[in-house]
Amino acid sequence: MKYWTFRNEGEQDWPEDTVFIQTNGDLLKVETFSVKGPVKPGQEVDVWLEMKAPILPGRYCAYFRFQHGENQRFGQKVWADILVDPEMQEQYEHLKESEYERQENSPLLNMSEQRVSSLLSEENS
Repeated sequence: MKYWTFRNEGEQDWPEDTVFIQTNGDLLKVETFSVKGPVKPGQEVDVWLEMKAPILPGRYCAYFRFQHGENQRFGQKVWADILVDPEMQEQYEHLKESEYERQENSPLLNMSEQRVSSLLSEENS
């Protein structure tokens, strides 16, 4: 879970349809956060996002921003870094392919099928 507190430092209310979205970076299975608006100037809003770390070891980064209306983005882009411990690789190698959650754009699908087959073959050796 990642938690931020933001303050409306502008001179106008943030619209009622304001959401906090992932704009780019690694897919961390984050759902859009709806802001209970409007947010008046000087008012703070707490945003919390539940993220799911990928199985593969490495550094993952996702970027977020506020948006309203038809893709009208505002405010500074913020990010979250996740480091998946390389020691988890041994546990990963012992998983069977059927246990993977196959989703479009997941780090697992970004690996070549050959690499996945290789890891599974090593487990069966």
